[in-house]
Amino acid sequence: MPDSSIEDVYKRYEFNKTEPETLTGLIKQAIETGDGVKDELKRFREITEKVAILLEKKGVFRVLDPSKIKNIEVFRDVHAVGIDGSLQPIEGFGGYWFVPTSCARVTFDMGPNSATKVDVTANIEKIKEHDYYGVGGEAELRMMKSETKAIMDWAEQHDASKGSVMFIDGPIVDPPRPVSDKDYVKYRCKALAKCIKKNILVIGCVKRMKASILLDFIEKNVLTNKTDKDLIRRFAWDLHLVTAIFSKLVIEEVKGVLSTVPISVSDADEAQKAYRDQDILVNSLYMQKDVTSRPIRIDFPILKGYEENIEALGERIISTVYAWSYPGMDIPLPVFLAHNKCEVRKGCADVLYDEIITRSKSKDLFENLLNEKLKR
Repeated sequence: MPDSSIEDVYKRYEFNKTEPETLTGLIKQAIETGDGVKDELKRFREITEKVAILLEKKGVFRVLDPSKIKNIEVFRDVHAVGIDGSLQPIEGFGGYWFVPTSCARVTFDMGPNSATKVDVTANIEKIKEHDYYGVGGEAELRMMKSETKAIMDWAEQHDASKGSVMFIDGPIVDPPRPVSDKDYVKYRCKALAKCIKKNILVIGCVKRMKASILLDFIEKNVLTNKTDKDLIRRFAWDLHLVTAIFSKLVIEEVKGVLSTVPISVSDADEAQKAYRDQDILVNSLYMQKDVTSRPIRIDFPILKGYEENIEALGERIISTVYAWSYPGMDIPLPVFLAHNKCEVRKGCADVLYDEIITRSKSKDLFENLLNEKLKR
């Protein structure tokens, strides 16, 4: 199998090791399930055709011709920064977890082809499991505090007389759920507000989109007929709806950047409302920059009382994301680089843990025995 990857070889190995009785039943079930999915995809296509007609009339989806973006260099040749954080929890011993965290900030002097600078902060958080309901949530919050500090530091050092753009890997409201740490929410909102006041265009790029904010918006504000509302609810998540509509447009050879209209999400859930209470309002839109790309969600914050045209701002956001996206990338270059610079891989975390254990060994027999028995 010269063309097979090691993952393919491993999958085949695991398949061959499965007991024949189990394998026979699973293969039969897989065939039946596949036939059912095929029928479901056909129904999904029929639903998409109907929904597309409805939403086209309502102007929910848009197509932007890149060749008609006026002065695209205005969006491209600017000071820019990409920010992302990463973590990798590793269960330790004695009820403690060790969590390597990292936050990267990648800056561009003037456009994608200009000189870049990389700043990375890294730390190993020690979290006592007994003190928190969920270690994962606490680890994520600590990482987000580091990311928010990177946002604040950038805003404080930025020259307000010069416009710039900040790309954040992930949603503006992050974590996208309510948190008990109110001080964190206030600090993040303060950082976002400072960015806006200092003429920094803040853009959150969301790749994983298990949300229904667009579906909720369409159901409540666009459609009036109950039958139409029931039809739209056949889509489980925004991602399903957007992917289906965009795919239909691609097949029909519609050229350009595909997007939805920007919608306000500040009342979508308790997490968004917490930001709204700090005068930060969040808008979202979905876009796909070209035929080969996957859809992403774009979040952008504004201050309460913003009086300019939101749709014009949305078009500016789309143009900026397009200008900073290279062929073969679903996300803008600064986000791509920041993500790769900060990523804490599982193997790296394992090596760090082994180093911690090695360093913790002593000459005392009891301590070494306890260390060995309590480690993961």
